[in-house]
Amino acid sequence: MPVLEVCKRRLKDGITHTDPELPKIFAEIRSATNVDFVFYSSIENPSDFFALGVWPSKAAWDKYVAWDEEPPFMTALTRVSDFEWIEFAEVNSIKSLPIYAPVMTVTRAFLKGDDNPKEYYRKISDLKGPIEAETKPHPCVFSWTIDTVPESQHKWLMFVGWKSKKHHQDYAEWLRRTPGFEEFPTIPEHYDEGTTHTHTFNMERSAWKQLVKMTCDPLSCLRHIL
Repeated sequence: MPVLEVCKRRLKDGITHTDPELPKIFAEIRSATNVDFVFYSSIENPSDFFALGVWPSKAAWDKYVAWDEEPPFMTALTRVSDFEWIEFAEVNSIKSLPIYAPVMTVTRAFLKGDDNPKEYYRKISDLKGPIEAETKPHPCVFSWTIDTVPESQHKWLMFVGWKSKKHHQDYAEWLRRTPGFEEFPTIPEHYDEGTTHTHTFNMERSAWKQLVKMTCDPLSCLRHIL
């Protein structure tokens, strides 16, 4: 079963997401792994970025990283950034993610126990259709991580494509005040510590001036978002 690798890293001090060395490293990663990785920088904190790629299977990833000798791209990547975390979820293709949207939200959610995972899944599943009607042609994709344990640990990954960060915030505000979506404001009640929502842009397709367009005004940024 194909699996999506989501690896979060942080650029070292003095390195920005526009550093000319990064595209060279990203190209080396694709060439060495034969995986069509995409790289997304955080709008909220541009030093944070995500590497996303779909492997043929988790076993294929395990076999590749069992290096006898560290590949050159890993040495270069470690020189400019630090590892933070990695997750895997069952996703068939990188193109099934909203990678063509100007902005993509990346959610990594930890769910509380008891009935919280079931209720969260139900509420998010009910919202998938309305969200995709708003964001079309960009999809809403979500999945439990492959190491989720039904009895004890639930981790969730979710990706949604938007025109901008403000587009997402305005839609969330619309959901809060629209009849029929009364459960929307209750979704955060199911989150456990460590849950993060990040607005991101493609590091190889975007420039600083586009970041300004994608970022909301300061007051809007204070709104709570899904």
